[in-house]
Amino acid sequence: MLEAAHTDDRKKILVIDDLAEQGALARAVLEDHGFDVEVAQDARLGLKLLSRKPDLMILDLGVEAYRFIEHARELTSTPPVVFLSGTRGIETLLRGVALGAFTFLPKPVNFTALVATCRAALNRPSPDGSRPADERRAHPRHPFTVPVRLLREGAAGGAGSATDTPRSFARGQLTDISAGGARVFSTSRLYRGTRVQLMPDAGVVHAPNDLQALVRASDADARGFSHGLEFVDLDPEIARLLKAHLTSQ
Repeated sequence: MLEAAHTDDRKKILVIDDLAEQGALARAVLEDHGFDVEVAQDARLGLKLLSRKPDLMILDLGVEAYRFIEHARELTSTPPVVFLSGTRGIETLLRGVALGAFTFLPKPVNFTALVATCRAALNRPSPDGSRPADERRAHPRHPFTVPVRLLREGAAGGAGSATDTPRSFARGQLTDISAGGARVFSTSRLYRGTRVQLMPDAGVVHAPNDLQALVRASDADARGFSHGLEFVDLDPEIARLLKAHLTSQ
């Protein structure tokens, strides 16, 4: 057992799972890593425990999960959510993003990944609504984290490096998404004007048509590169789903 932190310093996590054994195991693992955890097996108790203002919620994506979140948001403020689910379609994922999903984790649950995900969600800065004065944003961004691969097809108007190939893969982390684009962090630089195919982790979402995008911004920091992407030439159904779910805060 890790030495427990002072109660006031422990981040509070609410786990809602109708399987008692899975909820108890998640609680044991997370408490072992210094979190204060409560578990609910049904919506009624889950709503009651939400009144205690947890910092994060872990929700097994059952049939009633989205209905529960929608109802909870009518009654109280809700924290970021980590959904536990099997592979899901893009409409299910986008609906979750609109409801405050930090990410989805596939089942069966990898508890090492669960602990790391909880830490990442709790350490993520709260959006303050600010933006650079010269930034134009037609659509609101929704924080969301999922591993992605980017198939880059060469730079159009960018100064590529000598080691770039006409088509190559880069791995990255989606950090937010909107109806018009996304932001991806990667240790590989993608030059402005590069066309990419954005492929979410297949263990999280089944997307039959990859998202096409152009790199519109590329900013370096100590860890790597943050890239602003604009979606282009989207499948009409995916474009409809993005607009339907992500055009409002």
